[in-house]
Amino acid sequence: MTGATGFLGSNLCFFLKEKGFDIVACGRNENKAKRLLSEEFEVVQADLSKDDLFEKFQNIDFVVHCAALSSPWGKYEDFYSSNVLATKNVAEFCLKNKIRLVNISSPSVYFEFKDKFSVKESNIPRKKVNFYAETKFLAEKTLENYTELKFITLRPRAIFGAGDTTLIPRLLKANNEKFIPITRNDDVTIDITHVKNVCEAIYLAITCDDRFLGNKYNVTNDEPEQLISFLKDLVESSGFEFRSKRLPFFGVYLYAYAVEIFYKYFLAGKEPPVTRYSVGVISFCQTLDIESIKKDLGYKPIVTMEQGKAEVLEWLKNGQ
Repeated sequence: MTGATGFLGSNLCFFLKEKGFDIVACGRNENKAKRLLSEEFEVVQADLSKDDLFEKFQNIDFVVHCAALSSPWGKYEDFYSSNVLATKNVAEFCLKNKIRLVNISSPSVYFEFKDKFSVKESNIPRKKVNFYAETKFLAEKTLENYTELKFITLRPRAIFGAGDTTLIPRLLKANNEKFIPITRNDDVTIDITHVKNVCEAIYLAITCDDRFLGNKYNVTNDEPEQLISFLKDLVESSGFEFRSKRLPFFGVYLYAYAVEIFYKYFLAGKEPPVTRYSVGVISFCQTLDIESIKKDLGYKPIVTMEQGKAEVLEWLKNGQ
């Protein structure tokens, strides 16, 4: 498993271990790698974009490729190396070993600055919103170049749960340090996905019939949420005041663009506190159609939104 020290990857290690799998974990976070070692996982370090994976990994039956450079900001060459070259290297390893690959992609490939509902897997806009979305799409296309490769691609939407290091912490930080901007609508409808549901989808992709190989599937909780209401509930249940401010979308968008320009030319290497993409995410509705994965793989969420929110609230109350 690549990306095993990330939020999804580390949860997946324990999830699949309970299913009876022996896991070979590959990840960059040394502290989390030590935790996996302490739990008796085999841990291997590798630069997926450069290293000879045949020397690193032996006796592998499946590969789940979770590793990625996931950020709204950064250099194109870094995204290309982490997301495209690494996927190419993993694909060649799987092809030569004749093993199945489950590739974790992203619904960011669908994003446009407009409301989109029940987005199907084929609904890909020509222009991608940022380097991350562009290189994740290129990584998907890279897999298609290997006609004999056994792979399935999953696009899980906005993963959350206890231990989340990105989605919820960033939003809470924005609320506690400043405020949550409300731009186009009083609320926006979005899909989010509990991490254990993504793990379940991955398990189904590992074990499904060969006739579904080559397919791409959306993954969500199948329970669209009102984003502002969801955040307000989390913030207030955590004992904080929910801070919001109504602002014009184009004003916030232009401000974010100016901040991006400043960071690009004067603070290279640092991530801006706000980007046009992050403004878009909280301003536009986006829900995904998951009928394909339900029909083909028998996917059904195993953690409801109510259960997931209760879990996260308990985690937040315990100080994360």
